[in-house]
Amino acid sequence: MTGMALFDDFTDTVLGHHPDFVVGLANAAATVAAAGPVRMYCPPSYLLHHRLDQAVTHRATTGASPGSSAVKLPYSQAVDPDKLAEACRDARDQGATVFLNCYFDENYPAWPAPETGLRYVHCLHRPGYFAADARRRLSEGRRLADMVREQAPDALFVVNTPGGERQARQFIAPRNLLRVGWPTTTRAEVAACFERGWSPTDEEPYVLSIGSARSDKGIRVLLSALDRGPVLRVLGQQYDGVEEQLRGEYPHTRVDWESGWISRERLGEVIGGAAVIVFPYQQEFAGYGGASGALAQAISAGKPVIVSEVLAEQVPDSPTCRVVPAADERALRRAVDDALRHLPELHEAAAGLRPYVEENHTYEGHVEHILDRCG
Repeated sequence: MTGMALFDDFTDTVLGHHPDFVVGLANAAATVAAAGPVRMYCPPSYLLHHRLDQAVTHRATTGASPGSSAVKLPYSQAVDPDKLAEACRDARDQGATVFLNCYFDENYPAWPAPETGLRYVHCLHRPGYFAADARRRLSEGRRLADMVREQAPDALFVVNTPGGERQARQFIAPRNLLRVGWPTTTRAEVAACFERGWSPTDEEPYVLSIGSARSDKGIRVLLSALDRGPVLRVLGQQYDGVEEQLRGEYPHTRVDWESGWISRERLGEVIGGAAVIVFPYQQEFAGYGGASGALAQAISAGKPVIVSEVLAEQVPDSPTCRVVPAADERALRRAVDDALRHLPELHEAAAGLRPYVEENHTYEGHVEHILDRCG
């Protein structure tokens, strides 16, 4: 029996995928056969809209906010090693054997942890982002690989994409790497979603964009491409002033903004009603080496998606997953128009995504992959 502890003390005005990630994995750890006691260390705000399995013990742990506004500042500037050390000791004392650090790329300056006998596992969501940030801290002549070994000796690192794995191999030994897709759903949710399927409605079909309206995610390419076109819905938390600014820049694009924190139930409802979900990410995003959590959510809901070439490695080979060149507005518009003309066929093809989702994107599978590697 393996006890698991999960740690993420990030706090900010825009939390992104942080709550879904740690709570989803904690609940999954409480249900998989090999798991023992499960403890979760995170801010109380993560539980405002998430239901925690009764077998999971929560301990409030809140870091110092980096004070993000228009952009997300590196959280590494605000981490507190004492909070991490306290969580590690508590986890050991309460029977945990595996300690899952959910965001090494954001809290790496807090490591190494105290010698507790725990097996440490670090989620490295954006290896390129981490490498760029960490290299600024290196003294002359010191290598990034040496710093990683000093801060996380014998740890297992989890990456989510082929691109991220290639980046991580530059400073982490392959034997210490595990690649597994971004977790975003439970096995029960997958079964319910794909058994329910898709039904057309009489409402005007809409194109959906999920998450923060950022330049690296191609928001301006998308708004320009859909000028005087179909309805676009943008769903998610936005930084102050972004919505107002973009409304002014693209007055002829029909956009329905639903800004703010979105519950899983509401997100599922809007995803379920979308005709097609778009991800025109730009080359800047490729430099992070990270996964698109929103793309994983869309695929896990059995929806047709259009992605830029930047995310081509993050979608299966399927007629329901269309890849277009990054920054090519005309190609994006053609792909959207074509999708709207062939919705029944695309949704029928999307029904075949279930095995891919079960293999790559469930919380339970993610935990099982980690525990298998930890022995």
